[in-house]
Amino acid sequence: MFELAVAALLFTVALLLLAWRYSGRATTALLVGVVGLAVVATLAWVWRDEPQPPPIVNRPIEVLDEGYVSSQACRACHLDNYETWYASYHRTMTQVAHPDIVAGDFDEAQLTDEVGRTFRLTSTDDALHVEIRDPHADGPVARHPVVMTTGSHHYQAYWYASGQGRELGMLPFIHLIDQQQYDTPRWILRRAAFLRPPASPHGEVKPLEIGRWNRVCYMCHSTRGQPRIYQPQPADTHAVEFGISCEACHGPGAAHVAENSSPRQTHAAHQREMADESVVNPEGLDHVRSSQVCGQCHSVITPVRGEQWDRWHTVGFEYRPGDDLAATRTIDPSRFVLNEENLKKLEGLAANPEALLAHTFWPDGMVRVSGREFSGLVATPCYQRGTMSCLSCHEMHPDADDPRPLDEWADDQLKQGMRSNEACYQCHEPMREQLVEHTHHQADSSGSNCYNCHMPHTSYGLLKAIRSHQIDSPDVAHSVAPTGRPNACNQCHLDKSLGWTADHLQSWYGVEPPPLSDDERRISATLLWLLRGDAAQRSLAAWTMGWQPAQKISGTEWMTPFLAQLLDDPYDSTRFIVERTLRRLPDSAGEGVDFMAPRPVRQHQAGRLIDAWNRQYRDGVRHGEESLLIDARGQIDIQAAGRLLRHRDNRRMYLNE
Repeated sequence: MFELAVAALLFTVALLLLAWRYSGRATTALLVGVVGLAVVATLAWVWRDEPQPPPIVNRPIEVLDEGYVSSQACRACHLDNYETWYASYHRTMTQVAHPDIVAGDFDEAQLTDEVGRTFRLTSTDDALHVEIRDPHADGPVARHPVVMTTGSHHYQAYWYASGQGRELGMLPFIHLIDQQQYDTPRWILRRAAFLRPPASPHGEVKPLEIGRWNRVCYMCHSTRGQPRIYQPQPADTHAVEFGISCEACHGPGAAHVAENSSPRQTHAAHQREMADESVVNPEGLDHVRSSQVCGQCHSVITPVRGEQWDRWHTVGFEYRPGDDLAATRTIDPSRFVLNEENLKKLEGLAANPEALLAHTFWPDGMVRVSGREFSGLVATPCYQRGTMSCLSCHEMHPDADDPRPLDEWADDQLKQGMRSNEACYQCHEPMREQLVEHTHHQADSSGSNCYNCHMPHTSYGLLKAIRSHQIDSPDVAHSVAPTGRPNACNQCHLDKSLGWTADHLQSWYGVEPPPLSDDERRISATLLWLLRGDAAQRSLAAWTMGWQPAQKISGTEWMTPFLAQLLDDPYDSTRFIVERTLRRLPDSAGEGVDFMAPRPVRQHQAGRLIDAWNRQYRDGVRHGEESLLIDARGQIDIQAAGRLLRHRDNRRMYLNE
């Protein structure tokens, strides 16, 4: 309204000057001036009485500065790109909470956390609230507006106004969304969604978490986030745009808009096929710099210098697309190997340098968590000695002739054909004719899919196994101590031992087998990881047992009793994966299983499953399979299984996805 008043005032002045010039009469000019001033006065009166929305003070806000103009400014000239971006999960990484976009049920839902706090969720036409009742604290029920959400693909987290400036409190629950992955949408404790050590057995009551989004999540869940943390005041967090918007990849757009603001300029830009230096096009960068655009979020965020953390906590990241990411981030893969030299280098960056590496990387330096794909890519020979980039397989906008629905494309944003060997044939065309000779598997089998061997599921995140983005070749040496990383062969052939794999790799490819223990030569590698492995190995093994290609190759009739014993696992996320895998077995063994039930209930459920399996498979077809610990009578070798369980790796694990 203020803009209208200014425009009316200017219009009145113009009328006054025109009337004076062409009429030559003061009376006419005076009349025009009076009418114009009346219009201005009317608008001013309306402006005075019109109620203005109160300023937003209880959550982070979007503020355009530093040459950023927002994705809306891109829409007029780049409608197709805008619409495909709008359909992506990048856009909905973070959103202002509203009943129309929340995935969870806020209709009087009531949730209880592990220490007895209750959370009552309510929704009106335009607002969401949570009422928190804490039996461990004095005072009335606390009622907070739920103001922001994170996630919209796999699961969604919720943030409420903490009452401490723009700092957000985190609801200790998340809502599972992806029905294909999670079977049924439901609420689970946020703690259970991540592989982290179990809760304190003494029932320690931890305070609700305040400020995580402002200090951590802003980095990759907003565009040009600025934490603006000035202790001891609450954070005054800003972002150019919530979610990952156009300018996150193309850089600030003000100069580009200014250069192309007229129809003639816009036409000229199209004639140049957007060869416009006023904005960054990642496809026009070399494979290193274009991948770094993705790497600003999809990498391990470790600063080159320790003091950068303090600066990041005030003004945020200063990297812009097209810059050299290595100027501010540690992206050298050799820096992440778990050795004495690197631990010493990291002493200034972390209180526990060993944990910083072990919770993100396997001991040999390969990334083991999701969301860090660039850190895997830079360690790949195809990138180091070739020109492979993120854009070799992925795309931010599908082609106009792409027949896939946008929601199908949005899942991983892969180019057409990149879920097949065509991804590798881009550089390895001779393999098209040598496929069976190279893989020793039938051409139409999962063993002849390049990525199953060279990008196996050795990373963890989002309650599942993720493909490694550090391309390498199978080698049993990486699967034994000290690395312990599963290899591609045993992630398909679940019923085979490391010895079986080592023999085949030596016979087919001349790979020298490492020294193996008697158990490693005889017993299924999957069972070794499942029974005696650490929490991460157990989770990956349980996931592969639910992976359809592995089920087809290895059979499923032997799996239930080994999965059932993991219902007593101390890690919530491991039990969740076990429950989901049990539900995906042909006999739907997981029906009625609840991974978050009290321990005695879960132990009863496990016993029921094992008893049912013993009755069903007593006359099964896999008797006497030593690798599966099944004796000649078709029963589990309890003595051998118990021995492996007694040697379980119980070190505390926390995968920092």
